[in-house]
Amino acid sequence: MIVDELRNDDRSKTQNIGSKPDVEVVYNLSQEYLKHAYKISKNVGNEAHLKQYYSLISMSLKCFQYMKENYQLSIEQDYKITIELVNILINETFNLELAESYLSSLKERLQNHQVGVLKEKMICDYYILYQLSKKHNTEYYYKIASRNCSQLVTYLETLTTTNDVIETWLPIFRYIDVWLDIKANKKNMVISKYNDIIQENIKNCKSERFEAFILLSFTNYLLGENHVIPKTVTNRLDELDWSKIGIKYHGWKLVTDLIRNIYKDENITETLNEFKEYFSKIKKISKIIQKGTDHSLSNSNIYFKNGFYLEVSFGVIFDEEELKNILLLFQSVSYLVNCYDKRANFSTKFLPKVKETTKNLLLSTINNESTLNDDNETHSLNYTDTKIDWYKSILQVTGFYQSLESIILLGSTNITANITDIEGSITKLDVQYPHLLQAINTQAIYGKQLTAVEEFFTIINSKSISPELKMISLLNSYSICLYSKFSGAVVQNSHGDLWDYNKIWNQIEKEMETTNLSENSIWDCTITILWIINHFEQFTSNLLPSTDSEKNSYLEKLRIYYESNKLGNSSSKHIEKWKSEGKYVKLKKSLLLQLLLNYLGAILFEHDLEVMLKISGICFHISKEQELPNIRYVLGLWHLRNCTAAMDSKSATITKVKLESIVRVINEKSGETI
Repeated sequence: MIVDELRNDDRSKTQNIGSKPDVEVVYNLSQEYLKHAYKISKNVGNEAHLKQYYSLISMSLKCFQYMKENYQLSIEQDYKITIELVNILINETFNLELAESYLSSLKERLQNHQVGVLKEKMICDYYILYQLSKKHNTEYYYKIASRNCSQLVTYLETLTTTNDVIETWLPIFRYIDVWLDIKANKKNMVISKYNDIIQENIKNCKSERFEAFILLSFTNYLLGENHVIPKTVTNRLDELDWSKIGIKYHGWKLVTDLIRNIYKDENITETLNEFKEYFSKIKKISKIIQKGTDHSLSNSNIYFKNGFYLEVSFGVIFDEEELKNILLLFQSVSYLVNCYDKRANFSTKFLPKVKETTKNLLLSTINNESTLNDDNETHSLNYTDTKIDWYKSILQVTGFYQSLESIILLGSTNITANITDIEGSITKLDVQYPHLLQAINTQAIYGKQLTAVEEFFTIINSKSISPELKMISLLNSYSICLYSKFSGAVVQNSHGDLWDYNKIWNQIEKEMETTNLSENSIWDCTITILWIINHFEQFTSNLLPSTDSEKNSYLEKLRIYYESNKLGNSSSKHIEKWKSEGKYVKLKKSLLLQLLLNYLGAILFEHDLEVMLKISGICFHISKEQELPNIRYVLGLWHLRNCTAAMDSKSATITKVKLESIVRVINEKSGETI
């Protein structure tokens, strides 16, 4: 065993010298213990292996502590040994207080030294404010660190005559400052602070990689908070030379572009084509790395002029196999609304594949079946734990989207069957996601409208909820409340606010105004359809009040959506004009949206009976592709009316027979008999 050999080697050297060994000997010994621990980490599969791993880590720590306690170290030696010791404490233990005490002692010694140690002082602050904060991962600690970091930034701003501060430390700690604000949930200044870094500090540090890192971090924050991304930011990202910045940063940029397109429900084909080129670059770089000619190509750290580097780890996500798996998941999500279309049901094809691939990756990681190309590559045991958590989260998300797909195709879903982890138990997916599925399931049950609205409002009133989930819940609640009010299907209950459809509509408008949902044409079209249905006498006998200005505005929006997505290959003289004005919007093939859009549009805007007959026939025919019996019945009545008006007796007879069949299905679902 290497542990025994190292111990024997240590004892023999001590005995030969007759006193404590040179500090270099102890330092080298600490490195050997650590290196071997990381080397065996991928083979840890039982308690004995785990004990061996942590025994090696412990021996490495003891070597470092021995040097700290038993040698008169120079300030350079003390700095190097302390930082490496702290790294092990942070990455391999929970003894963060000890790590902080070592850093504080070192910082105090550096303060007393005063001259020529600015870099070392800043690195101590970097560990205290950034690395320790990440490890503590509590809002309380983040708030303390945020306050201290703001004070440090203010101090550094007084030293702007020093190049080292301007080019390195001020950009770094301004980034850490905004990162801590996000973690401490102090988000009121985040956007302005990011803008300050972009406008002032990126130029000073003269690093394209740092610029890419800040712009991508800012973009990710805006996406996560559902804010609109400024055009200036996307333009700067597009202008960067990604061949110089690094392959994984380029991958990050492409993934961000893909997510932005999915958020907007735009076509993702162009971005997917860019990924094909990206993967060919990865293969070329892998060959270079395997030959050992240039390992810097796979390095993601951000290097500054003074030699300091900001450690950036992308984990496993940008490894080729992992990224391809994630892209399949993204494609599935993007095309989820097409799952009924046998020519474009990518989610039906890809989600099971994502699940199977992820399970295999998870099991191989749990069973220590390393997929590393380089047998000499070493990692901390925490790296393996991170991979396992990552795979489990993918399985959870995949299960959620399989449940949504089931709802689209069948009208309901088995929540427990889909959202399970590798061991078959309910996962730790954000609780609101299963709640949403449950509410939609309840909504599909006849006579359960009251329960469904209450479940939707549980989601709406949650403290932390994504705008998408909130909007889905609001739109469903609004529809149920209006139906209940005007049909008398549900009696007013103690939850009076739940049934105030005006308040619900105000919340819908607020979400559209304050989030990036406004950039998504499917959300906008859905809201337009819902407004039209409740404000025009062709669709309801209980008109909601509105102004002429509101009617004209919504009618114009509906006209553009309808003409841009009209069924039956009917051309419109307005299309080219709208394209030139940027108004033309081709929607994804969401079946329900297409049906409602063509139903409303044809009734409001078409005057040619032949065109109306064609559109109603297509709508009635394709409506059978999903479990939409009520919608199909309404479309059937519409088509029957058009057939009768056109004196097409054959089509009218066929439609009547189909309507009778639909009525039987509806009655069976509601528990009634004919």
